[in-house]
Amino acid sequence: MNLENFESVKRWKSALSRRGTGLSKTTWGKYTWCFQKFLDSLRTNPDEIITQRIEDLTSTDFIVRGRFEDSLDKFHNEYSKRSAQTAALIFRAVQSFFKHNRASLMISAPTPPKVREEKFRGGGTGQGWWDKGDYIPATEEIRQMIQNAKPRNAAMFILDAETGMSADTLLNLTWGSVREDLMRGIIPFKIDTYRNKVRRPYVTFACDDAARYLRRAFSNNSLSDETLLFPITLKTFDDAIKRAGAKIGICEPTGISGFRSHTLGRKRVQTILESVHVRIKEGPFDIDGTIPSSWVDILLCHKPPGMTGHYSRPPEHILRAVYEQAAPQLKIFG
Repeated sequence: MNLENFESVKRWKSALSRRGTGLSKTTWGKYTWCFQKFLDSLRTNPDEIITQRIEDLTSTDFIVRGRFEDSLDKFHNEYSKRSAQTAALIFRAVQSFFKHNRASLMISAPTPPKVREEKFRGGGTGQGWWDKGDYIPATEEIRQMIQNAKPRNAAMFILDAETGMSADTLLNLTWGSVREDLMRGIIPFKIDTYRNKVRRPYVTFACDDAARYLRRAFSNNSLSDETLLFPITLKTFDDAIKRAGAKIGICEPTGISGFRSHTLGRKRVQTILESVHVRIKEGPFDIDGTIPSSWVDILLCHKPPGMTGHYSRPPEHILRAVYEQAAPQLKIFG
C-alpha cells in the first residue's frame, strides 16, 4: 500500500510541509514508517480511518467516540515492550495524522524516555535496550539481521557483534588478520589487527559461528593476506546495519540515530565482558569473578583515560581463555 495515494495522507504531508521548519525527507520517512505500523494493526487504510473517526465523533457513546484513542493507547503499550522510544515516535506520528485531518485524538502523548538502561539479559531475549541514546539490539534481533543478510554483510555483522571491535578496525581487516586460526579450526579464533585511532596493533577473538559465516562468505574467493574483507566506507556499513534493522522491524528505514555499528557490537560486547564471571588461575593471574576492566580495555583496544598503557597486561593465551569463558553470552547462535 502506497500511503501517498490516499487523500488523507496528502493533506497530512501538505500541512507538515507548511510548517516554519518545513518537512525533510528523513522526517517524512520516519513518520510514514511509524504510521504504517499503526495501520497494520488496524488492517485498514488512511482514508477509511478518517471517515470512521468523523463518524465516531457524532456518537453519544463515549466508548465509540474514544475507539481510536483506545486503539492507539493499546498499540503504544504493546510496542513499548519492544522499544519505548520507537513506540513514542509512532504515537506522535499517529497523533499528527489525525490532527492535520481535523479529527484530533483526545489523548496526551507519552514522554519518550531519554535513556532506557537495563542490565544485559543475554540468551536471545528478543528485546533490545537503550543506553545513553544508543539502541543496543538483543541477541535474537542480531540473529535475525544476520539470517536475512547477504553472506558478506552477515559475516560483517556477526564479527562486529561478537568482537566489539571499532568500525574503523573492522573495515580494515584483511584475510591475513583472521587466516591463521580460521584455517586451522582453532576456536575461539584469533584476530590479529591494528587500530588506527590508538595507533597500535592488538589481538582479539571471535566465536565459532563467526568463523562459520566468514568461511561461507569467502569460500569461493582467492584471497591474499593483504585482501580487505570488507572494502566499504563507514557510512555504507552503518547504512547496511540500518537497512537490516528495518527489515526485521527494529528501526525505521532511515534509521535511528542511535542504531549503528558502534551499538551493534562495541557497546554490546563491553556490557557482556564487564558482567560475565570468569575463573582464571595461572601464575600471577588468579581471578574468580568479573573480568578486570583493564583486560576488557585490551580486548576492545580501548585506551584508558590518562594512561599510556595498561597496568595489567595478560598474555595472549590468558585473554583467549577469558574470551572463551565469555563466549556463551557473546555468541549470536548458540
